[in-house]
Amino acid sequence: MNRRSPQSCSKIRRCGHAIFRPVEAELKSVMSSQPTASLESLQQAERVWSRRLSLGLLALAAGSLSLLLVQPRNEPCGRFWIWWLAPVAERLYCAGQQAQQGQLASLQQALFLAQTIPASDPLFDTAQRYIEQWTWQAIDLAKVKLDQGDLAAAVAILKQIPTVKCRDRDCAQTAVTERLEQWPQLWTAAEQLVAEAEAELLQLQWDRAAALASGLLANESRYWNSQRYESLNRRIAAVRSPKGPFPTVAQQLRKGDLDSLLAAVRQLQTVPTTSPVRDVADANLKRTGDRLVDLAKTALDQRQLTAVEQVITTLQTVPALQSTAQDLQQLQTWQVRTWSGEVPDLAKAVAVAATYPRDRPLATVIQQYSSRWQSEIEDLRRLAQAEQLAASGRIEDLLQALSSIRLIAETNPRSAQVKRLQQSWQARIEQSEDQPTLQTADRLAAEGKLLEAIATAQRIFPGRALYTAAQVRVQNWQLQIDAQGDRELLTQAQAFAASQDWDSAIRIAQQIPPGRPLYNAAQAQIRAWEQARPPLILPDDPAAPARGELPPNLPIPTGR
Repeated sequence: MNRRSPQSCSKIRRCGHAIFRPVEAELKSVMSSQPTASLESLQQAERVWSRRLSLGLLALAAGSLSLLLVQPRNEPCGRFWIWWLAPVAERLYCAGQQAQQGQLASLQQALFLAQTIPASDPLFDTAQRYIEQWTWQAIDLAKVKLDQGDLAAAVAILKQIPTVKCRDRDCAQTAVTERLEQWPQLWTAAEQLVAEAEAELLQLQWDRAAALASGLLANESRYWNSQRYESLNRRIAAVRSPKGPFPTVAQQLRKGDLDSLLAAVRQLQTVPTTSPVRDVADANLKRTGDRLVDLAKTALDQRQLTAVEQVITTLQTVPALQSTAQDLQQLQTWQVRTWSGEVPDLAKAVAVAATYPRDRPLATVIQQYSSRWQSEIEDLRRLAQAEQLAASGRIEDLLQALSSIRLIAETNPRSAQVKRLQQSWQARIEQSEDQPTLQTADRLAAEGKLLEAIATAQRIFPGRALYTAAQVRVQNWQLQIDAQGDRELLTQAQAFAASQDWDSAIRIAQQIPPGRPLYNAAQAQIRAWEQARPPLILPDDPAAPARGELPPNLPIPTGR
């Protein structure tokens, strides 16, 4: 703070002397006039002196403060803490001096001073225009931070701008409120666009990534619509370049077969570690490695060890996937051991897998196989118990054994054996249930009750073990029934032929359809009867000879 001038200090001293001199004179007069003054008079003098002393101190303080506040015109605006007590013109002048510095703190001080000018003052409108102007300057400072990529600093500046009352809809304070709401939203939207574009780029979907990146151009911040957009666009161009390996890798990944995926790994390893898109190569190496592991698992389940070895060898060439290759090789060893289908081998594989570290790349896959091996052990025990139960041959035991092995998973190595046992036991159950029905049908047929025998045999439904045998019997019995009816028809036809009623005989014999036992015999009879039947003479034909006469133009036999 600037030192006070000697003139100001002398004024303060004269003011103090003027206040305290009467008090001192009065005290001297009291003491000199009454050397033996009473206590009461002394107390009264003391009270008077105290009141005048208090008033003097107050006057001295007021004078000092007024001298401090009323600065000379030629002094700079260097004491902000007393500006708000200065005259309005000086206040507004000093506020302008602060705003000219262009710093956030000075703009805050300028806005604070301008807001202290009352509405009744002639300079109030001028102060309001300055407030609007300086607020926009502070917003511009925040925008600079936003364009530099520092959202936190930009928002902090906006929050530090003093709140003022808006005089119209488009005032600067409204702009502050809007930007406090919009800038974080724009920032979040831009970050999401970049994240989505990067995700598409990692999937080698560069067209989708470019479409997402173009959304940054509409962002208000130059940080996003220029700096980050150009950076992202360069990455997209590097990935989609036909000179690089990624277009070929994309085609190989779309094919998805073992040879294509192995070739994709080799292509991705050609990307230099210093490349700006090396992270894309690493991500696709991890992605391709996962797909190779899936193919290896399928090959392992199908016992195609050559394909598994190819995957392991390729993964070992990638530093980031060497641990995965080790896990896959260990899994192969254990899985091959379980192919024996014996409980001890399965139990040993389960025990070893239980101690495998949980932080390994394929720890989850190994635990899945371990659960499968445990299920196979339970299935083998269930199968042994079911076979022992079915050995009795009783229907109730066979049903219980069949119900038990139906719980065995189809992925069990002995699933083929399980299916054979199911078919065998089911057939035995059905034979035991349907054999009495078939025997009853045979007895009825032996008694000549063919229709009843057929109806009884047809109670055995399709899909049952004895259904085919029952259908053979039904067909034979039906043929017997058909043969009996056809024999009666042929007998009637022969009776008409004996009386030379050839037409009736032929008509009745033709009722025996093809495929019947007597069909061939009936057709032979029909041909003989047609030859024996005399030709048909039409009565309305004038050229036709009378019965017993020879046809015209035929030679008359000479008897030789």
